[in-house]
Parts: sequence; structure tokens; C-alpha cells
Amino acid sequence: ILHVLAIVFTFTLAATMRPVSWLSIYQYHQPLVVNMFLTTGVDIITSMLIISIVFMISTIINSNAVVVTLSIAVVFFGEYISSSLLANHSLLTAWVKWNPLNMTMLTHQYVYYAGYHETTLLTDPQITMGALTYILVFFALGYLIFRKKRF
Repeated sequence: ILHVLAIVFTFTLAATMRPVSWLSIYQYHQPLVVNMFLTTGVDIITSMLIISIVFMISTIINSNAVVVTLSIAVVFFGEYISSSLLANHSLLTAWVKWNPLNMTMLTHQYVYYAGYHETTLLTDPQITMGALTYILVFFALGYLIFRKKRF
């Protein structure tokens, strides 16, 4: 809902403040309007990934304080942890680049590919498919754990 409101607000501001050429070519050789919708879609995928991670953490752990702390750590330190793991250039880099915290950099990489591709070591389609896969896995695991939990 917030993404839809942001798009409506953007169109409203663009119509009232100054004219914007929505069909002018922008990033990735696409019109500005297409790029805005793709960026919104990428942002929704990243948001859903973070929500699915937090959902799974909250179903696994019973302590609210621990859940909140881990969730904040994932949101604020996830990208740093992932980039630190990948900076070691070890033999495991081919596997480590597929960690779920690396997928949280999808929005940043889509906007600034040259700067983040060196960090994630994945292309935009790879990181998108990885994020979608982790979303499904984390929601499924969270659902299965929640269903089996005794309150």
C-alpha cells in the first residue's frame, strides 16, 4: 500500500510542480516511467525478503527481545555482514555469495549496478531469483514452524 501511495504521490507532485518527461530514456536505456515501476518492484521484493526473514526468526525464537534484536541486526547489519563474508575471497565465495543477506542488496544493486556488483558478485537476475527463492523458503519454513508450535 505504501508503494502505491508513493507512486501516486510522485505522479501528483510531477503534475503540480513541474512537468516531467516520463518517456525520456533513463537508467538501463528505459523510459523513466518503466524504470520507476521496475525499481518499485525490486524494492517490494527486497521488502518481502526482509519480512520473510523476520517472520521466520519470530516463529523459531520464543523470546520477544531476542527476536527484535535479531531482526534489527538483519535489517541494519545484514548487508555489512554479507559484504564482509564475500570480501575474504576464500574458496567458499562461490557458495557464500548466495547467502540471504546478500540478497538484501537487490535494491541498491539495481540502482547502482557498477558499485554493488563487485560486492554481491551476482547479476541483477541472479540476485532477484535468489531473493524470490529465499522469500518462498522462509515463508514456508515459518509457516510450518508456526503450525507446529504449541502456545
